[in-house]
Amino acid sequence: MNVLKDKILDKLEPYLRKPRKYESYLSAGIFLLCLAVLFIWLTSQGDETINERQARVPSVTAMVSATNDIDIQAQTAQKVAAKTEQQISNDIADNDQVSPIKDPDFETSSPVSDEPIEVDMTGRDTASQRLNAYNNERGPVSESELNKALENSNQQDKDAQWQQYAKKTGPLAPNKSRIAIVLQDIGFQTSNLGELLNIIHENTTLSLNPYNQEIMSTARYANTKNFEMMVMMPMEPRNYPVADPGPQALLTTLSRSSNMQRANWVLERFDSYIGVSNHMGGAFLRQSKGLEPVFDILAERGLIFLNTLGLEKNIGERTAEEKKAPYISVDLVVDEILIEEDIQRQLQSLELLSQEFGYAIGLLNPYPLSIKQYQAWAKTLESKNIEIVPLSHLFFYPPNKQ
Repeated sequence: MNVLKDKILDKLEPYLRKPRKYESYLSAGIFLLCLAVLFIWLTSQGDETINERQARVPSVTAMVSATNDIDIQAQTAQKVAAKTEQQISNDIADNDQVSPIKDPDFETSSPVSDEPIEVDMTGRDTASQRLNAYNNERGPVSESELNKALENSNQQDKDAQWQQYAKKTGPLAPNKSRIAIVLQDIGFQTSNLGELLNIIHENTTLSLNPYNQEIMSTARYANTKNFEMMVMMPMEPRNYPVADPGPQALLTTLSRSSNMQRANWVLERFDSYIGVSNHMGGAFLRQSKGLEPVFDILAERGLIFLNTLGLEKNIGERTAEEKKAPYISVDLVVDEILIEEDIQRQLQSLELLSQEFGYAIGLLNPYPLSIKQYQAWAKTLESKNIEIVPLSHLFFYPPNKQ
């Protein structure tokens, strides 16, 4: 046994010896060379990322002022916005991107199942009580008062932008529960906007992507279709920079003035919206110091803030209450899992939430499967005593808890 051991050690001895000096230098040199190659590669990738992000910056950055004192960029934007509805629709339809709602299986989707499912109600009482408290403080709103607010006939309502641009609808049916659906990322991923707006429910609230280079014409076209609108405000996520919210995102590492410049850039993209919805924001919304000036602006302009991270992440709520900015959270993201059965379950969850608490809010993306399921599901609500309403009406009218 010892003889075998000695033979093995003899054969391994050349590999176990202490390396010579030149061998150590050679190994170190190869290691440093590998580091240099890796650094050069990462630098080139960073330059490509910066170029891609810069390419997403909209070319139209000016808005028409109240005094009509506009610059050349604003005049260009105004000409784009002045296109007729048919021209805008044709322009968008001619886009060479693939339409997110074109789906060969559109007519063959399975119906929404009526199978009951369990819904997690954690935290929902707080949201319902908060919305009721807001409406109780404001007092009941009659249909005539609502019309006055929507027509800007009183100065107090004129100061609140969300009231000015809230969608007009008829009187709400009594004893009906309500669901608000916010369809986000409009304009940046939706190449065939005309077709999309023709098939979704008329009371869907649209949230426009601020990086859309044709955002003014998109908003104008949505206005001709009488849709209520919001604007997405990009914010730093918890896994930044792996997840990139874009070049105009509010970041925890930026100064207050820099973040305010970015926030104002978003808010000035167009003007016919009722509020903002956060795009990402898991990190930025958790630091109240950076949020305070944002909610100051929202409260001053009378804009609703929609927290898209959900009820279990009601971050920013306390700051919004301190600044008296209208605030509400979505209950769930309908297509968080892009599978037909999961989308159906989420839609059924919205039904149960609305029946339990009088209202529910769902967030949706403009994916073909999502739109297909949403369209089919919306047609089933009338028989269930549920109606889809614009988001603003949850502030005009208290929920009808059944």
